[in-house]
Formats: sequence, C-alpha cells, structure tokens
Amino acid sequence: MKLCLIRHSLAADPAPNTLDQDRQLTVAGVERARRLGQALNQLKLVPRDLYTSPFVRAVQTAVILSAEIAGAPPPIQLNELEAEVDLVESLKSHLEPRLSDSDLIVVVGHQPSIGYLAQNLLGVTRELIRVSPATAVVLELNEWRRGAAEIRVVISGEELG
Repeated sequence: MKLCLIRHSLAADPAPNTLDQDRQLTVAGVERARRLGQALNQLKLVPRDLYTSPFVRAVQTAVILSAEIAGAPPPIQLNELEAEVDLVESLKSHLEPRLSDSDLIVVVGHQPSIGYLAQNLLGVTRELIRVSPATAVVLELNEWRRGAAEIRVVISGEELG
C-alpha cells in the first residue's frame, strides 16, 4: 500500500473566542493546497480514499486536493484524525486491512500527529519528523508496524510557494 501523509495547509492564527478546530486556511494556504494537489496529480498519485481530520483547515485542504487531483474521491472525515491523537493505533483498523493493495490512501491531518505516524512507520527513533504545512510524504508499506515503511516521494509545502 502507498500511504500519503499530508499536513493541512497554512491556517489562520488562533483568534480570540475561536476554537482551534474552526481555524480556516489563509489565502496563501488555499493556494499552497491547490499547488500540492496539482503536484500530486502531475505525479499521477491518485488516491483510492482520501481521509481527513474534521478540523476546518484539514477539511478545506482535503477538498482542494480532491478537486485538483483528477479522479480523486471526495474526502471522508475521520474523528480519529483530530489533532494530538496517536494515529498509529487510531488508523490501524482503517488501513491495516488494505496493506496488500497497491492503491494510494491519502490522510490529511495535523502536526505533531502526522510526524509521529511517519516516524513510527519509518522506524525513526531519534527525533520527531516535522511535517510543514501542505507537505506530502508518500510511504510504501506492506505491514502496519514500526519500521515497515519506505519513503517514496516528498513534496515540500515550502517549495510550493
């Protein structure tokens, strides 16, 4: 299976009396998500499933990606992808049955959770993998265990502008 881990795009700073989950993408964040979707499309990285955190900034990122990638499905919101969640265990039931597939699964979430998941699947033990906004890390794995994944593609949000 190929697993594409994406941190949501650039979001507005927290405003007074606004919940964290309600933060929206900035104008630059919308453009960066659009460019990320175009880059994934150009590489023919079309997901079979596109899962997203229910937080507004992640949903907005996922909707833009779905629109920019030809043949991409609409995003599916998973509460398991909320910020500050252990994704290794929470995604296991969704993804482990698909390990033998050659399909691409896209997961849009938050830092540090996306970084911890990448760190675990890659078997990195030193320090947290920091995933910047609108960055995609494509892994290939056949088992849902520590160190079972290999990096195939990285698209840096910072390079997208």
